[in-house]
Amino acid sequence: MKLHEKLHELVKRYEKEGTAAEVAYATLRHAIMSGQLPPGTRLRADELALEMGFSRTPIRESFRKLEAHELVDIQPRNGPVVREFTEQQLLEIYFIREALEGMSAHLAAENITKVELMELEQIVSKMQDTMHAKEFDDFKNLTISFHQLVNRASRNQRLTKLLDDLQDIVVRFHPSTFVLEGRLEKTLKEHQALLAAIEGRDSVAAERIARQYRRETMELRIRLYQETSRPNVLKAG
Repeated sequence: MKLHEKLHELVKRYEKEGTAAEVAYATLRHAIMSGQLPPGTRLRADELALEMGFSRTPIRESFRKLEAHELVDIQPRNGPVVREFTEQQLLEIYFIREALEGMSAHLAAENITKVELMELEQIVSKMQDTMHAKEFDDFKNLTISFHQLVNRASRNQRLTKLLDDLQDIVVRFHPSTFVLEGRLEKTLKEHQALLAAIEGRDSVAAERIARQYRRETMELRIRLYQETSRPNVLKAG
């Protein structure tokens, strides 16, 4: 399917989002997050307006919102360009994420409900099934759901918002670290250990496990960066 056809389908999907600018933003955000608009892509208002059936004004308004959410960079000469990440930016993101996820796990161990614990157990069970089936995308989505639930269980809305924003950034990094040999199995064990710590209301252990897991993820991400990216640029897509 060609890009203009994909954008047209996305416009239909998000047509109830609100104003034309809001629909344009939702459409372009989806296209960027899914990799349909890869990093380094120059976004031209005239072309996108024609492909999406809008005037240039809502497209340009969506560019500003995309920039605010770190999805595009508006360059002086080239205009909006789908954002690329340097290795230094990657390190900054993961160090922050490690600290915040450790705090989130600590608070979750103190505040999680029985219903939320059951949900975490179900997610881990599904992770095990998808691991055996080598369903990488499903496994990745389950780990995201696991951490989102832990974040909500922290009962700290501002912390949850910060982590959600960081997740929106890192989900665009490709390839996934789960393609590395033995990563699925190790990730499952780490999440089982984190679940056990939270179930045991051991906030110290929960924080330690969460931080260690994210630090290992960062180290693997750097390795993939060095192996697959052109110098100084981490592809997000």
